[in-house]
This record gives sequence, C-alpha cells and structure tokens, in this order.
Amino acid sequence: MPLSVVIDHIASIITMLPVRPGYRIKIEDKEDKANTGRIHVDYAQARDDLYDWECKQRVFAREMRHRQRIEEERLNPPSPPPVLPYSHQEAMLLVEKLKGQRALGAVAIYKCN
Repeated sequence: MPLSVVIDHIASIITMLPVRPGYRIKIEDKEDKANTGRIHVDYAQARDDLYDWECKQRVFAREMRHRQRIEEERLNPPSPPPVLPYSHQEAMLLVEKLKGQRALGAVAIYKCN
C-alpha cells in the first residue's frame, strides 16, 4: 500500500484531544502505549520554513515586476536618439561657414565666449 494511502488512513482514525501543553493522539480509540502518544510541534523549524517561503515569494514577486517592466518597455515607442551638443570647434566652423555664405543678410552673428 502506498505511503500516502497509509497516512490518509491513519489521519482518518486519529482523534486529537487538546491537552496542555501539546496534543495527545489516540489511534482507533485504543488506550495501550503503542496506539497513544503526544504530538510535538517544532515552532522554530516552522518559523524557519515560513521565512524561507516568504523569501521565495519575494524573489518571485521581484522577478514578476522585472518581467512586467520589460514587457511595458517593449510596448513603448523607442526614444529618439539624444541630441549631441556642438563642441566649441564645431560651433566656430559653422559660424565661419555661415559668415562665408552671406545668406543671412542683416542678421548679426555674435561670438559667444
């Protein structure tokens, strides 16, 4: 018989009687020592298990937020490329080119320092 079936069978015939500080169990209402006992709950182990579970839940939530952010960024239109400022030398070459064309007419070109 598989272990899970045995455990289900035992669980169906165990009666729990609250007795402080823990629980007493009795199998098939028999009073002999082989069919009675006390359940011990290790709360420290349960707390460690809860902490591990909470850590895994936080990791999962973090991964989901990351996936969602990546998906939202994928759906957004791409940003235009950044506008690069002219260097001083490039600006001076452009000014000289404009001065040479004389297409500006009456507009004055000022040299910025």
